[in-house]
Order: sequence, then structure tokens, then C-alpha cells
Amino acid sequence: MYSIVIPLYNKEKYIARAIKSVLAQTYQEFEIIVINDGCTDNSANEVAMFDDDRIKIINQVNAGVSAARNRGILEAKQSFIAFLDADDEWYPDYLESIANLQGAYPECQVFATSYIYKDGEKSMLPNIAFKGTSGVIDNYFELACKGSPLLWTSAVTVSKKELISVGMFMDNVKSGEDLLLWAKLAQFCKIAYLNSAKAIYYFPVRIDVKLNIRMPDSKDIVYRELRKMYSVETRADIKRSMRGYIGHWCKIRLHIFSHNKKPLLAFNEY
Repeated sequence: MYSIVIPLYNKEKYIARAIKSVLAQTYQEFEIIVINDGCTDNSANEVAMFDDDRIKIINQVNAGVSAARNRGILEAKQSFIAFLDADDEWYPDYLESIANLQGAYPECQVFATSYIYKDGEKSMLPNIAFKGTSGVIDNYFELACKGSPLLWTSAVTVSKKELISVGMFMDNVKSGEDLLLWAKLAQFCKIAYLNSAKAIYYFPVRIDVKLNIRMPDSKDIVYRELRKMYSVETRADIKRSMRGYIGHWCKIRLHIFSHNKKPLLAFNEY
């Protein structure tokens, strides 16, 4: 069984679609935990319209997506947690694919699939660096520096024990909190990957818009945490790739600051 955590903040137009995609799964052993993170629209009522005792809604004062996900992790009854954002959806065989990965790679603690970008008008596959149909990722940091994000929140299922052991999502990070968590997990856990799209990432704007990323935090906590990880890593090949990954993170920030005409901040990242 799986615990599915859905953070919810003012997504009344989309939350029903997300929940329906879970209820339509070919694998039906799950609970759904919706964290109402202080919604001010009709989102909570949309959830209440579903008559299924596997759905649990938890209300809290608005604290941000990381705090909402962390609350869901702590409330989860199952040992593996799947994340789904309220404006995204799964293909019907997502959970079945995760279960198959667990059966094929029982030594792993993180299980993920590829995904597809969609903006309502068109779709696009990400440029994933993982080669082959499925397998265990040997060096996450090396692959994560190439192409599209290897792991994406709505297509990742993780051991609850491991999530808690690495501190879950940092709720004081507004941009890159998910990338930081995957990096922390990758340093200590084995990751099984299915190179087939089983989830849909809905863009809030057109796919072909050049930049569709939140502005980075002015205080770069992600960089600080990555440097800590780097300092304690002992495997030479992983340490080398982690160094490249840290540089990759700085390049992302540099690009966003440059695009938004913040030359001093961009120079700092350089």
C-alpha cells in the first residue's frame, strides 16, 4: 500500500482532476492525504465532493508547500509515500509501475518514473539523461546535471523512513526545495528508475515560454546544504559529480537572475 500526499493551496480548478487520476489507478491499495494549506477558494469543497473513505483531508494555516508535504509525510500510515501536486495527474498505471519497480529492485528506497510536460495545448517529453528502459541509478548527481530534471515531485515515491531520516522538505526554502531533497536522498539511498512517462506535469504557462521558474531565494540555503553534503562525501566518483551538481545549481540561479535583469546577483552566482 501507498500513502499519497497532495498539498493543496487554491487549486479549485485542478484538484478534482488530480484525485480522479489516483482513483483511476490500476493498483488500488492506497490512502490519499490532502493537506489543505489554508485555501481561500473552493478547493476544500472540491475534495469533499469525493465519497471515498481512503481520502483524508487535513486543514492547516497556510505555511507553504514544503510544510504541507511534510505534514502529509508525518500523517501517512504506509511505509512508502507518493507525492502528487494538486494541479498534476498520473497515468492509470503509475502506482502499478512503482510496485513493479519495487519488485524488480527491492534494494532501493526511492522509486521514480519519467513524466511528460503539458500546457493544455501541447505536450513535450523531457530530455532525461537516464539511458535504458529501467534500472538503478548509479550516480544521480552526474545524470542530474544533464538535460531535464531526472526526478520530479509528482513522479517520485519514497520510503517514509528515509524521508524522515534526511529531514524531509526544508520549509524555509522557496525555490529548489525538491531538488535539495532528492540530492539528500541520492547520497544515501538507492534509486530505481523507469524511463517511461507515467505522470503529467501541467505548466501554468505555455511550454515554449523560455523561463517558467520561480525566482530563487536571495539567501541560497540550497547551496549551503549541498556544500555540507559535499564536505562529508567520501566516494571519489560521487564527490566529483556532486561538485558538478553544485555548479549546475549555481548556473540555474545565474540564468534566472540574468533573465530577470539582476546583474549583481547573477555575478555572485558566476
